Amino acid sequence: MKNKFGEYRWIRDFGRPFYDLDNIFLGYIGSCYDITEYKNKWEFYNKKPGFITSIRTGRGITGTTFIF
Repeated sequence: MKNKFGEYRWIRDFGRPFYDLDNIFLGYIGSCYDITEYKNKWEFYNKKPGFITSIRTGRGITGTTFIF
């Protein structure tokens, strides 16, 4: 989606169809959330070698082992 400054942003939307009492479709009702910062951080960390593996194995970036 493009914002008022001309920047494209990632959004997450939630919604559903909305009907009146006679079951006539009136449109959609819902909301949208800007997830651009989350998406950018995920892409940044996803490019780091071994980052995802360290999360999956329970080893922190400093090499500490987490016990779950």
